[in-house]
Amino acid sequence: MATDALEGIDKLERENWSGLRSIVCVEAHRKELSTGKSSVEKRYYITSHKPDAELLGKLIRQYWSIENRCHWVLDVTWREDESRIRKNNADRTSRYYARLPLIYSRQTKPSKIR
Repeated sequence: MATDALEGIDKLERENWSGLRSIVCVEAHRKELSTGKSSVEKRYYITSHKPDAELLGKLIRQYWSIENRCHWVLDVTWREDESRIRKNNADRTSRYYARLPLIYSRQTKPSKIR
């Protein structure tokens, strides 16, 4: 669902979100294969796009595709979310070097290591 009915958001709050045009609610239905347990989760997004549910659904899926393909791998492999590197440019540099093997493996499709 996507709407441009923003009246429920405080006027001052709306003004802080430059270009805000719509709110999106995505209802995700999941079933855990190992247990068979089902769940429903609602996710809310704000956007500067017009309230076009089809377009916004596509953009949201693209976002999560990137998140799942890249960031999730980096977090699981390199525990990136737990990193406490913060000094100067060290955080950016460490993220860059952590991505190199991922980028290389996706471009070259190396064979399995024996």
